[in-house]
Amino acid sequence: MTELNANLDLGESLRGLVGHTKSVELYLRGGHALKGLVTAVGDHTLVLSQLAGREYFDAVVRLDSIIAFSLQTRFR
Repeated sequence: MTELNANLDLGESLRGLVGHTKSVELYLRGGHALKGLVTAVGDHTLVLSQLAGREYFDAVVRLDSIIAFSLQTRFR
């Protein structure tokens, strides 16, 4: 089970998800959302691979454009 920690900033929280096989949905300023796997997190950007609905696409996202993220933490 993955747990989220309110004491970490978004970058630190997302760094903890590098290498996980769970998709993360990023909510961006302007109302857009991207869903995929976090494969790398730098000081100012992250790499999101295997984008949902965009076969063969990856994305580089600025950390300061992310307002929230969600992921499945529990299973039945």
